[in-house]
Amino acid sequence: METKQNDATYNRPEGDRVLDGPLVRISIPDTIRQIKSEPAWLNGDRNAITLLHNDQLRLVLIALHQHATITGHAVDGASYIQVLQGRIWLETEIQSTSLDEGEGMAIAPGILHSVFAEQETVLTLTLAGLHANDQTT
Repeated sequence: METKQNDATYNRPEGDRVLDGPLVRISIPDTIRQIKSEPAWLNGDRNAITLLHNDQLRLVLIALHQHATITGHAVDGASYIQVLQGRIWLETEIQSTSLDEGEGMAIAPGILHSVFAEQETVLTLTLAGLHANDQTT
């Protein structure tokens, strides 16, 4: 398996972060510190970084300021949201609920959902299957 690295971006000009390979080590605390030091976080209501990206799976770390919203959307594959810090309100077409630190929610393909940060929040979003390579999330 070939190792895949990210391309350089405005926020991350070094472009040397491993996104896929036989083994990918991820430091969540270091990555939280990184995204909270970038202009997107300092000047906006959120920031995110893709931690892993291959044909089967995508893992994204997202930091949301209090009251930030990820507007309603649905995806073609399975998703899992895990709250690492803070608290969100997850609204779906089936049920709406709060998720606290340490809690998560699996979302079936095609379910319309939105996220509202009740307080400053850090979460992971895991995308599996058909939409792991989708660039819209």
